[in-house]
Amino acid sequence: MSLSQSNLKPQISLRAATLADVDVLLEIVHSAYRGGVATVSWKNENHIVQGPRIKKPQMEQIIQSSDASIRVAELDNGELGGCALVDKHGEGVVHIGMIAVDPGKQNLGLGKSLIQDAEDYARERFKATTAKMYVLNGRPELMAWYNRLGYAETGHTEPFPSSEGGSQALNDDAHLIEISKAIAAV
Repeated sequence: MSLSQSNLKPQISLRAATLADVDVLLEIVHSAYRGGVATVSWKNENHIVQGPRIKKPQMEQIIQSSDASIRVAELDNGELGGCALVDKHGEGVVHIGMIAVDPGKQNLGLGKSLIQDAEDYARERFKATTAKMYVLNGRPELMAWYNRLGYAETGHTEPFPSSEGGSQALNDDAHLIEISKAIAAV
């Protein structure tokens, strides 16, 4: 393999997750959110929250739902590189969340590709015109990244969901900041 070929980003395909993907996706989500493996601290939240982000029955239920989809990025070698949840939240509105990229596959553009795919899927499947996300406070670099993708704070916050997969905030101030973006077709 030549040097120029080794620097090429892998080809990815984006698709809906299946039940066969669940175990691998659970590993990716846990390592991305709470594993503390990422080399850049803003790429995980293990310094703010501990415990699983999601459990197997919850993920299986989402995959089988008609009002939600877990979108996956599959690399050209067949490995899964990451995922994003798209969940219908009323007429014209979706929630995009659980965006996770395998820490060993970060910096390949998978996160941005997953979000773009989630927005496209939301427009096509749910006729969504607005996408909302919730970002854990204390993650300014992540918020800046979402801002660069067109998301803006709405001013609405929510308490950290202690029931979220059995996770627990490490401080009393943990809360979620709502961000949104107009995704209507132009």
